[in-house]
Amino acid sequence: MYGCTPAQPGQLGSKEESIESFQVLTLNDFDDNHLAGESINDLFEITNLAIEPVPLKEFLTNFTENVPQEWFNLRLLNEPTLSKAFQVMVNVSLSTGENYQASSSIINFE
Repeated sequence: MYGCTPAQPGQLGSKEESIESFQVLTLNDFDDNHLAGESINDLFEITNLAIEPVPLKEFLTNFTENVPQEWFNLRLLNEPTLSKAFQVMVNVSLSTGENYQASSSIINFE
């Protein structure tokens, strides 16, 4: 979200950009319902807004305003069951047509 135009200098969100698409893809088989390359948005909640934690899918469905800040905290709700190695790729598309992609480091659940 650092690619957004700030409403004013600092951490007050964007002036013009809104989220068109936000996908968290698992790069490893997570469980029987979430195999490598598939969305795992339903396994996260978003936690750092001025609201109570909310499921990520619900937030993305209901939130239609501009990007509220330059970063988000996502909390994974379950551990993977098919692979102890956990890695994701996040794809974000903004209303301005900009697209961003980033991969996480590998996290090993033991």
